[in-house]
Amino acid sequence: MSSGARRAALVTGAANGIGKAVVKRMLEAGYVVAAMDRDAAALTHSVAGTANRDVVQIVGDAANPEAMAEAVRAIEARFGRLDAAIFNAGIAGVSSPLKDYPIEVFDEVMRVNVHGPWHGIQAVTPLMRAAGSGSIVLVSSINGIRGFGTFAAYAASKHAVMGLAKTAAIDLARHGIRVNSVHPGLVNTAMMQKVEEQVGAPSLEAAHAHFSSFVPLRRYAEPHEIAQVIAFLSSDEASYVTGAGYIVDGGFTTGIPASA
Repeated sequence: MSSGARRAALVTGAANGIGKAVVKRMLEAGYVVAAMDRDAAALTHSVAGTANRDVVQIVGDAANPEAMAEAVRAIEARFGRLDAAIFNAGIAGVSSPLKDYPIEVFDEVMRVNVHGPWHGIQAVTPLMRAAGSGSIVLVSSINGIRGFGTFAAYAASKHAVMGLAKTAAIDLARHGIRVNSVHPGLVNTAMMQKVEEQVGAPSLEAAHAHFSSFVPLRRYAEPHEIAQVIAFLSSDEASYVTGAGYIVDGGFTTGIPASA
């Protein structure tokens, strides 16, 4: 195989935010990376400057089973192996009272956020089983462990991701495949900005300050801080970690910080 003995990783939602940071971190860790996103232009911009031999761009919808199967075939042809799969692609949906939530938006959030990693696990498992090892990381959210007012579809989908990760961890352990979930809190990404735009604050700055006030560390995370945890879970340093949900939220879910 062209990549020699170097480990290979798949990252979905790779064009922006956390996914982009994960691609960079996995490259720094010595992996060759298949970066997948449905936005071709953003994906090309995201991986610009990386060595062509280290990154293969895969343009496709990670929630489409045929596209995911094709991506795995491309990875096998290019790298001959798959050691880590990070299913990060996701959307937030819209802010709406539960009784008025648009069913078409709810269905699309579930398709992208739940069907995506489900199809992804099904697609990558045979290649990992053949090797007798592998790490799968599903990117959930703190809203996978708590509710999120007016964002019913997002919270429901991220709870489902946590359940999927735990069940897959049980089912795949006998094949040497570890499965974990990561639960970011507030992160400086385009997705979070879209959430800020929908909460009715006077400005984005006001929304940002309001959300930050609930975080004991008093700030949002940067995408690379989430990527560090994902890279750890993908590595041999986490060889006995499976079925875990890693909360990376600056203490948001721990409790309400004091005002002083």
